[in-house]
Amino acid sequence: MVELPTITYLRAEHITPGTTGEIIDEGHIRPTSETSFKQDVFEIGVKIGDVNFAWTMNKKSQRALIGKWGSDTKKWIGKQIKFRTEQRDVFGKVKDVIFADPIV
Repeated sequence: MVELPTITYLRAEHITPGTTGEIIDEGHIRPTSETSFKQDVFEIGVKIGDVNFAWTMNKKSQRALIGKWGSDTKKWIGKQIKFRTEQRDVFGKVKDVIFADPIV
């Protein structure tokens, strides 16, 4: 028997005001064939407290982290980020969307 790893995806309900986390891997691009999204997405590992999550990072958060740490995501490993949620229109539905900013 093969045991598959359990992946816990970061969701808005995991975020409360002031939530911080650590980037734990360099991330990877997931093609549309593997997701329900209409475009390829960037997924990265983050740790909040003692829990590891996979987070599908949005472009706004990517730009914020690139602006501070550059585009080589290997250099992001171990860096701290602060999460927040904002309500946004996502394909015609208002949803809480997770954003992150670098902690420096």
